[in-house]
Amino acid sequence: MELSPLSVMLLLISLIPVAQAQGSPKAVVSIMPDLHVFIGEIITLRCDIQGGGDTQWTYSWKKINNKVYTDGSKRFYTDNTMQEFRIQYVKVSDSGTYTCRGHGRDSQSSEISDAVTLTVSAKPKPTVRVNPQSSVYTGDTVTLSCELQQGTGWEFHWHKNNQWLQNLNSEQENTLKVTVDNAGETEYWCRARRRNYYSYYNNNYYRDYSTEFSDPVKIRLRGMS
Repeated sequence: MELSPLSVMLLLISLIPVAQAQGSPKAVVSIMPDLHVFIGEIITLRCDIQGGGDTQWTYSWKKINNKVYTDGSKRFYTDNTMQEFRIQYVKVSDSGTYTCRGHGRDSQSSEISDAVTLTVSAKPKPTVRVNPQSSVYTGDTVTLSCELQQGTGWEFHWHKNNQWLQNLNSEQENTLKVTVDNAGETEYWCRARRRNYYSYYNNNYYRDYSTEFSDPVKIRLRGMS
């Protein structure tokens, strides 16, 4: 059967792929330094638009089951686009689930972001573990571990008899190996600080985030009373 010119044209058109209409751009929320932070820290929430092209966006924020962030509190800082906003000296009440949305100049809006949950709790306190735990002899090696269960991205710092010890390796691990000397009882404790995160605040000063000091542990030579 011979096809007419019109049938051939319609067949060719039907074989041309039709581009599917793209959906709205997607907003994505990120929180620095972590999703789990501690009372008194400074956090930054940021909204990015995926698939937004060259559109210039402004942003709106919402805390789920709470008000949109426009209350003008001195703890909140943002620029005129509201892409980022910073909360200083976070409180437990800042815990919650946040979303954002982008708004283009041409009345285009992004999809609302997936919800991101922020948890704010009391400043953590690390614990020092000692191995071996019993009294030791001069020349023995003892391993100290600074253990912190909460949050991520920490570096660890050690103190010996009220003197801060320089980090012994570039990895800044949470363990410290010490050789016992005959100087008598020695006391150690540790503290953790968020790695590579300092926040601008208060007229060009920078603030780091440190935990409480651990309780001290004592290394005692065998035979000492």
